[in-house]
Amino acid sequence: MHLLCRTHHRLKTAGTWDVALHADGTEVWTSHGDGHQVVTMPDGPLARENFAERGVRKARVVRQLNAEIMQRNEGEPPY
Repeated sequence: MHLLCRTHHRLKTAGTWDVALHADGTEVWTSHGDGHQVVTMPDGPLARENFAERGVRKARVVRQLNAEIMQRNEGEPPY
């Protein structure tokens, strides 16, 4: 399912444009006339990170924190 405003719904229904919605929220609009494409990026509530991006961000933060702890404790016995 894809929520569109009245204008864009009519363009899609009339067969003038086709739209593909991607997992990251970007839309690729393709003209049936000449085949050119327009890519839109989400903003507002749709711009938030998805589940996969959140996992990558959290893993990066944990790696950074662990590196800082290891650097701080360098030369000390482990326990």
